[in-house]
Amino acid sequence: MNLLELKDEFNKFFTFNELVYVKGILEYSIIAIQERFMHDGFIVNNALETWMDTYFDDTAGIVGGGAHDHRAGVRIEIQTLLLGMLRLINMLNELLSNKLIKKKGALVHAEHSTQFVELEEQMRVHVRETFLFKQDGNYVLRDGVSGEFADVTRPNIFIAYYLYPELLSSHEWEEVFDSALEKLWCDWNIGGGLSTIAKDHPLYQSQYTGQNNQ
Repeated sequence: MNLLELKDEFNKFFTFNELVYVKGILEYSIIAIQERFMHDGFIVNNALETWMDTYFDDTAGIVGGGAHDHRAGVRIEIQTLLLGMLRLINMLNELLSNKLIKKKGALVHAEHSTQFVELEEQMRVHVRETFLFKQDGNYVLRDGVSGEFADVTRPNIFIAYYLYPELLSSHEWEEVFDSALEKLWCDWNIGGGLSTIAKDHPLYQSQYTGQNNQ
């Protein structure tokens, strides 16, 4: 939607009724998420509910054995997913404001709610203040604020940036990335890539057997 708007081709691909439909579904979803999963201003997930959770049932041979990477609690990419939804519904509200729609046979102005504008700003500030901190003079973005291994460095901050870059300034994101890459980057012979957990963490495995989640 943003790209089409920049190219001034938005109206070629989306009708007014489609935008109203998307807005209605978004509003329903956001309210349902708030009612079911929001606690103290954050979305809370259970164990093994996010995209990268891994369970391995035999950690006896690992330092700190018995620990499992469940990622239950408050996680950065889940918060930015909701922030992205809020940004979209606010954009749609703005696009639809002052437009006429038909209700009960009469033309009326489309409703323009500000509740999600306030919610987006409140949540943005809350996430920023809770997840962002300074370490050795540089900005670091937490992976989580509750649950097991909440402070362990992971690549979810890159997903957070993709989903909601407005969370931090460009300078802050740069420092956050530099700090994370130092702990996550692996020089593989295929050109390198990111580990899913900091290389200095007890659960990090330098080799993968292909046989189990370890």
